[in-house]
Amino acid sequence: MHVEWFLIVMIIFAILVNIRSFIVLNQLKQKRAEIIEDTEAINQSIENFVTSIEKENDELYRELVNYIKMKENKLDERIRILEEKQDKPVKSIPISVRKPVTQDDEQTIQKSSPSDEQDNEKISKLSKQGFSPKQIAKVLQKDHGEVELIINMLKKKKSYHN
Repeated sequence: MHVEWFLIVMIIFAILVNIRSFIVLNQLKQKRAEIIEDTEAINQSIENFVTSIEKENDELYRELVNYIKMKENKLDERIRILEEKQDKPVKSIPISVRKPVTQDDEQTIQKSSPSDEQDNEKISKLSKQGFSPKQIAKVLQKDHGEVELIINMLKKKKSYHN
């Protein structure tokens, strides 16, 4: 009889273990479903974020393009104005009317103003960057011959120092 009771207890124990296993399995399925839902929610939020960033990038790109076009238009207008100034005839004094250079004139030339020195530095820098005297004259609104003269003087000055 003990064996029968033992078998009955073992069967009840096996049934309880099976019931517990079903409960644990059901809980795992629920957790898995929650994880899947959370993953889908995360994926959706990432997609929304990426879409938002793409819209912002597109807007920034459009603004950048508009800004560049505006700057190009301003530069084109500035170039047009400079070219119009360049096309105006420059009054030149005939050579026969020009007075000879005196010592006072040489001293005046040597005592150049700070703005002349700044212009000379600008001319030197632009020349070193490969701009032609004509381009430099256009940019600085100077006479082409004056720019060439300054460039030649700077080159000679440099060759004397070397």
